[in-house]
Amino acid sequence: MPIKIFLPIMRDLPQTLRAMRATAVMAAIVTTLLCGPVGALLALFSFAALGISFHSFVTFGDRFDAVGGLFAWWVVGFVPAFGYAAFAMPERSGR
Repeated sequence: MPIKIFLPIMRDLPQTLRAMRATAVMAAIVTTLLCGPVGALLALFSFAALGISFHSFVTFGDRFDAVGGLFAWWVVGFVPAFGYAAFAMPERSGR
């Protein structure tokens, strides 16, 4: 009998996974488009105000190489973009 409790959840699972996938794709697009301009502004601000070099900014103080640092910044930008996409994306209901 406890299986009947989870049946509505399991029935909507494919639609939920599709919605999560679409939200993740939208967040990835937003992050990719904004990573360059926002990253450049942040790097310029950190150089002007804090004296941090561009290379140190991108590589997190030489913790990563340039590609790894850019990927880490992309992931840092993906988290708020995913939140934005979750609230901005209209809910699609098949009902």
